[in-house]
Amino acid sequence: MKIIDRYIIREFVLPFLYCIVIFIFLSIITDLFGHLDEILKNEVGLHTVLRYYLAFTPIVFVQVSPISVLLATLYSLGRLNRHNELIALKSAGLSLVRVIAPLIFTCIFICLTVFLANEKIVPQATLTSYLLKEEKINKDNKKKADRLLFNLGFIGKDNRLFYISCFNASRNIMDGIEIHEQDENNQLKRKIKASLATWEGGKWKFRGVNIYNYHDENLIGEPETITETVLDIPETPRDFLKVEKELDFLSLTELKEKIKAFSSLGDEVVRTWKVFLHYRVSFPFMSLIAMIIAIPFALTGPNVRSGGVFTSVGVCIMISLAFIGVTQTSLVLGKQGFLPPAFSAWFSHIIFGTAGIIMIAMSPR
Repeated sequence: MKIIDRYIIREFVLPFLYCIVIFIFLSIITDLFGHLDEILKNEVGLHTVLRYYLAFTPIVFVQVSPISVLLATLYSLGRLNRHNELIALKSAGLSLVRVIAPLIFTCIFICLTVFLANEKIVPQATLTSYLLKEEKINKDNKKKADRLLFNLGFIGKDNRLFYISCFNASRNIMDGIEIHEQDENNQLKRKIKASLATWEGGKWKFRGVNIYNYHDENLIGEPETITETVLDIPETPRDFLKVEKELDFLSLTELKEKIKAFSSLGDEVVRTWKVFLHYRVSFPFMSLIAMIIAIPFALTGPNVRSGGVFTSVGVCIMISLAFIGVTQTSLVLGKQGFLPPAFSAWFSHIIFGTAGIIMIAMSPR
């Protein structure tokens, strides 16, 4: 690596790290003050608070990486531009592509780091912070209002597949239940459908039950209809409560396995999970899109010597908000089936990335 490459990378990395630290600090302070009443009221210990925010930190790091890359790119390239260092580099025979190449490679490294963190660290951190918040910090707030969780699906104990249309987490009531019991080869043995289930006396009482028995995945006889019964399943309301954010708790491999396991229930059930899977893959590369958007504004921002950099920052932030808006819209369209799952997750990347590359190509060389 040449000296000039190390210099350009250092000019970018330091502001990036400053932004990460500042955003994490502000996020922790904001969250702490938002939960201070509950922490004091429930006498949450210092050890629990520290565990919660230790798990909270990698989640924030992943979330703020794109905006940190954007601001660091604007600052570092804008500074080189203001001090005429870009002109000196171009006079030495370096093209614009050669100048920004170290930044692009550094950003790709950041994207890969975020991807690995999102896969290996964030799922467990999300689960830890979620359980600490629900069981320690907000434990007295659960009964204030009904918490309705929709379209829950997860793999339970003894190789059971659960799909619940609606779960009232405050009253421990489930509506629209379908349970698939499978053998060790994942072949369907029994299917249970129920209109309602309530948690009573440490057991689930089901109402409006239809039981279908299978052999070699072929239905045997007529379904058994039961008005009311208690089924021996080990899952408790706490297990179903964790499913509220279960997608955030899963690695990509686990998410793929879940989609495969529930594919027999139809595309409507797994479509949302497919969109989320592709979004998890695409999210780390938002940082690269943020850099591509920021580069032309850092190079050609209005009056960079007289404060025009603030205008560039404002414009980039507005473009970033538009990027987020397009992303959320395309994800909704994907979940509703109007767009393919993969395309809905990558649509905004393609549009804004292409626009950024065109703007870079049009920048003065």
